[in-house]
Amino acid sequence: MTAKEVIEILKESNLWAPLTEKEKQEVINHALKTCKPLAEADIEYIVGEVYLGY
Repeated sequence: MTAKEVIEILKESNLWAPLTEKEKQEVINHALKTCKPLAEADIEYIVGEVYLGY
């Protein structure tokens, strides 16, 4: 799985909403380190979500 797929699954679960922005960033960082590499556009999409508060 790619990091994007992992994050999308988590966001669709009931686990994402209660996380703080810091916790969401930690999840994204962990997914980026442990999953298949992402395209640059996917990284911008995921990182942008955290900064925009999604």
